[in-house]
Amino acid sequence: MQQLEDIHIGKLIKEQLKIKRYSTAKLAEKIGCQRQNIYDIFRRKSIDTDMLVKISQELDYDFLSIVYGPLMPRRTIKKTLVFEIEGDHCTITCETPAE
Repeated sequence: MQQLEDIHIGKLIKEQLKIKRYSTAKLAEKIGCQRQNIYDIFRRKSIDTDMLVKISQELDYDFLSIVYGPLMPRRTIKKTLVFEIEGDHCTITCETPAE
């Protein structure tokens, strides 16, 4: 994970906007601000968490995990499947990450 002081959130947002082919005008409209505010965000090293959440939701990209890292360890769900094969029993345990 990057060090917090190495992260420039404005640059990351601008990069994601380009990747998603999303205009600054559309993002501004969707999150309820002026287009100039989006250009201001591009120049910022950090932004308000509420604004970051809105942008993350609109761009479908988890900027919070990049800035803060995973806040909670991933949980694992264990599932046990039982198969009967010609009278013999076979137990298989599968582990999958929780969503």
